[in-house]
Amino acid sequence: YQARGAEDWQGLDGGRAGCVSLFEFDPAAVVLLAKVRERVLASVPGEDSIDVEELFETLSASAHPAKPGRLEALEFRSVMRSLGFSKSDSDRVFSHLDALGGTGQGCRGAAYITAKDFLWLLRLGGLVHLDPV
Repeated sequence: YQARGAEDWQGLDGGRAGCVSLFEFDPAAVVLLAKVRERVLASVPGEDSIDVEELFETLSASAHPAKPGRLEALEFRSVMRSLGFSKSDSDRVFSHLDALGGTGQGCRGAAYITAKDFLWLLRLGGLVHLDPV
């Protein structure tokens, strides 16, 4: 079992660089998330330090969220439309950012994202090398 696990893990490292990142698991998701991250950062004029809560509130204000501090799928689509993304891309990003994969299953009710999810998005560069993306 252990030898097979190592073999499978090495199979993810196609370039044999000795590094496996989120990109190897889902390259299309990483590319899309990187585009969103880039556009979100472009919406913050000249800020060296970003207040994620303030950024989230600013981006979500136009969507008029039903519950403050969180965006459900339709509200998120509105925010993403303002950044130039299609409905299908918005839904994919939502499912990547939502802790439950956009399903809303479990005890918490409807799926949603918060400022913490945007913080994760902004830290994407720490999970994967974004320069070539």
